[in-house]
Amino acid sequence: MINIIIQTIIENKEFLEKSLEESLKNSEISMFSRKLRDVFDEAGRKTLVGILESIDTSIFKDTRRKIEYETKDLRKRTLITDYGNIEYTRRYYRNKRTKEYT
Repeated sequence: MINIIIQTIIENKEFLEKSLEESLKNSEISMFSRKLRDVFDEAGRKTLVGILESIDTSIFKDTRRKIEYETKDLRKRTLITDYGNIEYTRRYYRNKRTKEYT
C-alpha cells in the first residue's frame, strides 16, 4: 500500500514543486500547505480503496468461504472519510445453507 502513496506523490511532483516555488516567491506558505494536503488526501483515498479491495479479494479467494458462501453480487460502495469520499467495489455473498446474505 505504501507504493500507492509514493506513486501519488511522484505523479504530483511537478505540481508540488511549482506550488512550493510560487508559495515561497509570494511568502504564502499556507497556500503550499493546502496543496500538499490535497495531494496527501488523494494518496489516502487511493490507499483506502486499495486496502478495501484487497480485503474483498482475499475473502473471495478464501477456500473456507467457498464452502459456505456463494458470490451473489458485485456493487460499488461509497464511504465518507477524513480524506474525502471514496468509492470502491465489493462482493456480497449468500450462505449456501441458510440463504442469508452477508
